[in-house]
Amino acid sequence: MKTIFTLLLLASFMFAQAPVDKLTPGLKMKLNESDQNEQILVWVYFKDKGLNKDTYFNNPLLVVSEKSLQRRAKVFPENKLITIEDLP
Repeated sequence: MKTIFTLLLLASFMFAQAPVDKLTPGLKMKLNESDQNEQILVWVYFKDKGLNKDTYFNNPLLVVSEKSLQRRAKVFPENKLITIEDLP
């Protein structure tokens, strides 16, 4: 039993992700300069958009309105009407 536990523990350390710095240098500086109770507005970008990305690109109406697509069609090519940033 101890052997199995040890192997599982070692396996979990082997596949652990390296820590990722999630704060930009500018945000770190702002946090250091601000009061502890001060509210700071930030943009949060999610990189993992799930497995259904193709579904959204194939049917952009799932993401934005028809009116938005018409506006975008004036300045973007038809295959670039939505971007990865538009996806939920």
